[in-house]
Amino acid sequence: MAGSKVKKIICNSCGAEFEDILPECPYCGTMNYKGAEMEYFGRLEEVRSDMEQLGSVPEQETRSELKKQRKWILKLVLLLAVAAVLLFLGMKWREFRYSDQRDSKADYAWQKKNFPILDQLYKEENYDKLLDAYVEAVKENKPIDLWEHYDFCLKMVYCRDTLELLEREKGGETLSKNDEICLLDNYWILKGIPYGADLTKDEEERLDDSVKEVLGCLEDRWDFPEETRKEFERQIRKQNGYPDYDYCEEYIKQWMKGGKKHEM
Repeated sequence: MAGSKVKKIICNSCGAEFEDILPECPYCGTMNYKGAEMEYFGRLEEVRSDMEQLGSVPEQETRSELKKQRKWILKLVLLLAVAAVLLFLGMKWREFRYSDQRDSKADYAWQKKNFPILDQLYKEENYDKLLDAYVEAVKENKPIDLWEHYDFCLKMVYCRDTLELLEREKGGETLSKNDEICLLDNYWILKGIPYGADLTKDEEERLDDSVKEVLGCLEDRWDFPEETRKEFERQIRKQNGYPDYDYCEEYIKQWMKGGKKHEM
């Protein structure tokens, strides 16, 4: 994924953000159709490669071995057939859900009613109400992503979620592995704002105080080794302000084992 733009999506079930290539939400387990489809076709490619290798088995292989291979291939074909049926049913179910949940006329009516309200909240800098409306729209699968300040709200949610997690920890709660991954991912996304192209200058200025507060709270949390810090910085420069989620996840796994700085 390094060197390419990593697209983030919002989970319709829990509202968490994650990379669109993941087969499911890493926080609640809800299936992500696009990521699951990519994973499926990736496995099909592996199977195709294995089949080609089987085709090059030397002729001197024993009959017994060839018989075993034929049985294995038969099982594989059956499994692929079942997988194809499941994928087809999954696509049909997604089409049904999408057609049931998305209605262009209803979406347009929602935009006409709510975008002026969101615009006013943004103008007044009433960010608490603005973010509440944003999160509610995401949960209800409304076309909030078409609003011009969608990315601004997304970054503000990162700030608010991060501070809420830290407040829970301050109150005596032990944060989970997923919480720590979320903190690390949010930290580098906020550090990566200067490398992205999704915010206007005005939006960056409005975010500045909140971003500085969050980064100040997290600056010394993980005590990155120099090489690890350089790798994260390389990722956000190359990927328009986003780190690799998998890299964040692996770092936290190793970090939690030792409870201190970890070299990747």
